[in-house]
Amino acid sequence: MDEPFCFKKTEGQDDFDYSGDAAARAGGAFLQAFWKRKSALDHAKATPEWTETVLDWFAEAAPQVDVVVDARRSKRGMRKMPSFPECLAEIAPRFERRIGTAECMVDLSHHRFLTYKDPQYEKGHDFWERAYAKEAKPEALLVLESEFGRQRNEKANSHRVLEDASKLVALAARVKVVVFGSNTRAEQQRIKGVAELMRYQDRTVTRDGDKPTWLWLDLPWCSWDELPPSGWVGQAGEGPAFRTIACRT
Repeated sequence: MDEPFCFKKTEGQDDFDYSGDAAARAGGAFLQAFWKRKSALDHAKATPEWTETVLDWFAEAAPQVDVVVDARRSKRGMRKMPSFPECLAEIAPRFERRIGTAECMVDLSHHRFLTYKDPQYEKGHDFWERAYAKEAKPEALLVLESEFGRQRNEKANSHRVLEDASKLVALAARVKVVVFGSNTRAEQQRIKGVAELMRYQDRTVTRDGDKPTWLWLDLPWCSWDELPPSGWVGQAGEGPAFRTIACRT
């Protein structure tokens, strides 16, 4: 089994690598993880099962220390998921990383600052006073929306995908991820066109004053032999068009 991808520190770095290049590597690893199991995937299954797998994959991609994964608690391992694709079972249910009781603004985030596991968390005022009295460095490293929309209904599907993605435009984070499923190549290109506009209109900056990176990942509803999974990555604001992330077939 390949080593799972992780946004980790690289040699000579003091901080975790959530750069544009790291986002592109994450996108490639994500697409490859699903492509390798394409023969057993069943797109007719309920979209919550796909969402659970997406959230678990990106939960596992977070560094093991000093980074909190905020998302609703995983339903895998807590109750039986109906007909969950066994081909994805090796993507472990990361319910010990997904510590929120419900999503906070977005489906999943990697952030650094507070943790619900702090023994002082339930002490209310004292916890918050202590948290902000020290040199607090709150920062969202990654925010993610996963929306598979509606199969065989391009208009409704595109609307749902772009509605969820719009949440990320105004949020400050180093990496902004949208995972979705298109029905056709034409629909994929229409979504990409609006994604470029979103990226252009994004004027947020990171804590260090850098522009965030957008990462879009498409796991199409249609046959992957006809339309393979793919992605786009690019920096917010004006600049070069999205770079394509192709799935190695």
